[in-house]
Amino acid sequence: MRYNKYIILKLLCLLSLDGIMAQDNVSQIKIPIGTDAYKNWDLWPMQRPGVRAYMRSTYDRSGGNEAADASHFLFANEETYNVTLDVKGKGCLYFFRTNHWHGSPWHFIADGRDNLVSETGTQEPDLAKKKLKRLILYQSQLFPVHSTGLGKLLKAPI
Repeated sequence: MRYNKYIILKLLCLLSLDGIMAQDNVSQIKIPIGTDAYKNWDLWPMQRPGVRAYMRSTYDRSGGNEAADASHFLFANEETYNVTLDVKGKGCLYFFRTNHWHGSPWHFIADGRDNLVSETGTQEPDLAKKKLKRLILYQSQLFPVHSTGLGKLLKAPI
């Protein structure tokens, strides 16, 4: 009987050491932030503790698609202030994307401060080809050709 207690004690010690080693490995994992969070596509499934992600869109939530006018907002504060996401509490906006030109500028209001972001180099995007002679695609630096996914799409001339 004494021999069995010794084996059980030894197994418990080994299991506890294994748990400590596993915790140490988890603490060494570097969770990507900023541009690294988008460049390291293989790490996208890693959820950050305490972080909630929202994906909001102006699609027609009733499913009717209403001529695909992309004007289904949560609410409108004024005629030109349409709200797609309204969250209270601390947070960080990691990513924002539009499929086509929705009108510039965008207002990102956080803690009462209005952050203005213009999505084009000119107020008249129809005249952009005349005003802007040479365009640079900065995303090609963020997503190099040797990466998977978007980097391969960016090889096409603009």
